[in-house]
Amino acid sequence: AIDLYESVIKRYPKSKQATESHMVLGLLYESQTEFETAANYFEKMASFPDVPQVADALFNAGSIRAALEQYDQAIGIFETFAKKFPDTKETPQLHLQIAEYHEKQLRPKKALKAYDRYIKLFKKPQAEMIPEVYLRKALIEQKKGGKRARRLATDQLKKSSKAFKRLPDEAKEKPKVRCTQARVKFLLAEYAYEDFEAIKIEFPERKLKKSLVKKAELLTKTGELFFEVLDIKSYDVSAGALYRIG
Repeated sequence: AIDLYESVIKRYPKSKQATESHMVLGLLYESQTEFETAANYFEKMASFPDVPQVADALFNAGSIRAALEQYDQAIGIFETFAKKFPDTKETPQLHLQIAEYHEKQLRPKKALKAYDRYIKLFKKPQAEMIPEVYLRKALIEQKKGGKRARRLATDQLKKSSKAFKRLPDEAKEKPKVRCTQARVKFLLAEYAYEDFEAIKIEFPERKLKKSLVKKAELLTKTGELFFEVLDIKSYDVSAGALYRIG
């Protein structure tokens, strides 16, 4: 069967049958676990205009490249998909995957840019995902480190909280959405806990009183923030909050 379809492509490269042969060969090679060859045939489909199977072919090709950890090629294919088919149900998820692949390739700036593009394109139609995207951006800022890391991460965490508050009550009750908000509050509480830990008890008495007051204020604030995490009742995150509260 493979020889027959390859012969059709060679003899009639511009025919409708040649287009269909590319798709069939991609599926055949994929079924035989010859993924590189399968991806090559799927990718060639992109050069055929107005062919119904192009979307499926590109999606298959990008998924194979990602599975082979060929992330740059997967990014290029999914970007092509998103441009050609901006209104399909798969497109929002592919934008997220592009950002994730940039993260895997240790390219935080490009990942942040990809997440920003997602927010711009899907802020309303994918509103439930927006708090998660801001959380991802916060985690990237944390990993980048540097003097501005905490401020930049905190900014993204606060944006996540605002996006969560804008959601309808029904959406807020979904486990994944609740878990995201719990993680956001936990990270903000951890920053407050760091501030609490950083204050040292100092002498003489004038400094002692001041440091004790400040430490007590931060302890109260930290406790309140960790209790807010518990109130969300996302049990994967609650354990960390309970540990901090003691």
